[in-house]
Amino acid sequence: MKLMGVPMLNSALITECMKEFDRSTDLLQKLVITIVEALESSLSHHKIMAKVNGRVKSAKSLENKLNGWLGTGKAARIQKARDIFDHVSDLAAVRVLTYTESDRKRVSDLIPTLFNSRENEENCEKEIKEDDERIREDKN
Repeated sequence: MKLMGVPMLNSALITECMKEFDRSTDLLQKLVITIVEALESSLSHHKIMAKVNGRVKSAKSLENKLNGWLGTGKAARIQKARDIFDHVSDLAAVRVLTYTESDRKRVSDLIPTLFNSRENEENCEKEIKEDDERIREDKN
């Protein structure tokens, strides 16, 4: 399906996206491992006790997300298979869990010093679980 000459996300394009993701999974896994190791090393160097873990999104989860975008405004973001790398923000993720509240800010300040970003973009998306609407709703 096309909207004014622009391909729209459909099941065939989702299949192509999944093939592209499958071809890139190994590279994404290596990226996660590299980032986890860099963070662990830097945290140790700065004497910050924290647990670091990472993951690559599962293929099924990505497929479910893309299917959920069908018929929504988000569907227009994906016009070719490689667009998943620009528009699906959680294909790979790394989490740092601090043991003390005081170390949270130290870690937050440290991370941008370790990694380069594209010009005018944030290095990472930071999420404080206690501030997340989903967490607050679960506590009520």
